[in-house]
Amino acid sequence: MLRAGRDLVAKYYMSFFVYAGLGGACALVEWAVFYGALRTGQHYITASIIGFLVATWLNYVLSSEIGFRPGGRSAFSSAFLVYVASLVGLAINLLAMVVLIEALGMDTMASKILGTGVAFGWNFTARQFLIFSATPRWTGVAAADDANEVAH
Repeated sequence: MLRAGRDLVAKYYMSFFVYAGLGGACALVEWAVFYGALRTGQHYITASIIGFLVATWLNYVLSSEIGFRPGGRSAFSSAFLVYVASLVGLAINLLAMVVLIEALGMDTMASKILGTGVAFGWNFTARQFLIFSATPRWTGVAAADDANEVAH
C-alpha cells in the first residue's frame, strides 16, 4: 500500500505542481474579479459566481494547452466538463466561505482565499483523472527513471 502511494506521487507530482501554478494564476484572476465585484456592491456569493465564470474559462484554456494531455474529447466537451467540475469546486468554495464568514465571522477576502485552497484538491483531481488524460503531461525524474527501468 505504501509503495502504491509512493508510485502515485512519483507519477503525478509534477503534474500537480504545474497545475498549482496554472490554478494559482487563475485563482489570482478570480480573486481580482471577486474583489472588483465586491467593490461595486455585489454580495459575496454573486461576486464569487462572476469570478468563477472568468477564472474557469482561463483555467480551461491553460489546462488544455499546458497542464494536461488531451483526453480524447472535443474542445467543447472538455470545456463543458471543466465548468461542471469547477461548479463542484465552487460549491466547495462557497460552503467553506459561508462557514468561515457566517459562523466564524472571518473576513470575506480571507474566507475566499481559504475556500479556494479547500477546493483546489478537487479541481486538480477532476482535471487529471476525469476530464483530461490520466497520463500526466508532466512527469518527474522518478517517474521517468521508473519508465526507463521498465523499458530495459
